[in-house]
Parts: sequence; C-alpha cells; structure tokens
Amino acid sequence: MIVNMRRHLALEQGEFPEGVAGTLENVASVGNPWGLDPYERLDWAEGLEVPVAEAGVNYDILYWVGCAASYDHRARKIARAMVKILHSAGINFAVMAEERCHGEFARRLGEEYLYQTAAAENIENFAQYKFKRILTACPHCLNTLKNEYPAFEGFHYTVISHTEYIEELMKSGRLPSMSKVLDRVVYHDPCYLARLNGVVSAPRHVLAETSAEVLQPADCGQQTFCCGAGGGQMWTDQRNTKQKPINVIRLQSLQQTGSKDIAVACPHCLTMLDAAKALDSTADTLRIRDIAEIVAEALPGK
Repeated sequence: MIVNMRRHLALEQGEFPEGVAGTLENVASVGNPWGLDPYERLDWAEGLEVPVAEAGVNYDILYWVGCAASYDHRARKIARAMVKILHSAGINFAVMAEERCHGEFARRLGEEYLYQTAAAENIENFAQYKFKRILTACPHCLNTLKNEYPAFEGFHYTVISHTEYIEELMKSGRLPSMSKVLDRVVYHDPCYLARLNGVVSAPRHVLAETSAEVLQPADCGQQTFCCGAGGGQMWTDQRNTKQKPINVIRLQSLQQTGSKDIAVACPHCLTMLDAAKALDSTADTLRIRDIAEIVAEALPGK
C-alpha cells in the first residue's frame, strides 16, 4: 500500500523525497545512482583475474556485482573479496559487462516506469549468456532478482546470496581450510536478507568458521533492526535533526555486545554503519566489514 501511495505521488504528481530526483535521473541516464561513467563499472576488478561473460560459454556462476560494489570505493572491497573466494574454491564464474542498476530503489520511491525499463534491459542482457545461478553480495539485488524479476517474461534464473553460497562452498569442501581471524564478532542482519528472505543461519555458520565467538545484538534474525538505508532512504536528503538517526541507534546496540568487530552482509548496511561510526567518538576502534572480507582474510594466500 505504501509503495502504491508513493507511486501515485511520483508518477501522477511528480513528487519525490528531497534529493532523490537527481539520483533517479542518474539511474535512467547512466545506469547507476551516482551518475558515474558506465565504462568505469569494472574498475573495481583492476589487477584481478575476473572473467567477463562471453556468449556461448557455460558458467556455473554469474556474479552480479551490484552498483555499490562496482562504484563505492569502500564497498569495492566486498567484490574483490568475493573474487578471492570464488577463485579459492575453483568456481567457473564470470561477471556481466552490461550490468546496470536493477532499479529496486526506484520502485520503492514510486518510479515504477524506471524500474520496469531497467528490469527489461537487464533481463535482455541475461539472455545472452549461459549460466546455472546468479550470485550477489547485496541483499537488495538478491530480493529484486529473486523475488521480483520472475514476474517479468524471460527471467527464470536461480539467485543465491553470497552468505548462502559461501556456506555451501564450506560444507562441500570446495574452500580451503580457514583460520580463526577474529576472537569475537557481532553480526548485523540486513533487513532484505533476514526479514524478506529468511537468510539467518548461513551468515552465522560462515562467521563461526572464521571467529572464536559470534555475538548477537538485542534485535537480530528476522526481528533485526534496520540500518536506515531501506525504502530508498539512503538516497534522500531528508534528515530529522530532533531525533537520533536510525543508523546511530543501530550502531550503539551493536557496540553494547562488547565486540570491536562488526560483520555485515550488505553494502548499504556497511555504508550506513560507517557513517554512524563517523558521528560517534566512542566508536573509533570499531571495525565494520562485510562477511566476504572476513572470509577472504581467513583464507590462505594473499
């Protein structure tokens, strides 16, 4: 109902939250929220052996990198960690040069036309290649590709989150033995992974292989507390200065566990918690990383 109300305001009255119009224009014109050059989308892979999908070649995994891990300098470390994990497990994978924003946040903000045109373009590009599954390290990408794109003609692919896939690689013995690189870590469940897709145990199983102790914050699992980025809020300029920001509230609840290491499984959660850390002088010693980064550190080799 809320999305339908937002759609009416966007499409019928042209009303958007402050700061969002430019972001939507960026997605429409160059395929990413930041408005950056689409030819720079694969710059994150510099110095790595990252296969780019070719027509007629069969792949086990098509790695959907997502806009954040493609363009955001901090989030790029997630993509680079995923490449190390995939190579360590000997996976036949590739990335898609034509990848563009899937448009999820545009739909949440009511811009249904932009969302549907983005979906149509991505589905047309998927059809050029042969692969068994789509892998993504972004829960927003996961939810869109897994649960929403199947409503469109031509999308019939299996989609898996990076936490589930890493757990699968561990259980099958595909990954080399890992060292315990952390004494204790607290895990923040992303809303789009835990609430919307029920992925709760896999991230914890993965962290248990890399950490001596995995801690739980007060609100966790499918009752997790939002980082504040969902529903397109990450891209708005609206701020309520009278109340404590959601991301700060969440970071403080994670700090209360006593852990100096925080694990996330979403690039947007990473951004929001890093932003909260910058506002809190008591959080200087915290390390906030994606699960993929922790696993990559625990694997042998550089």
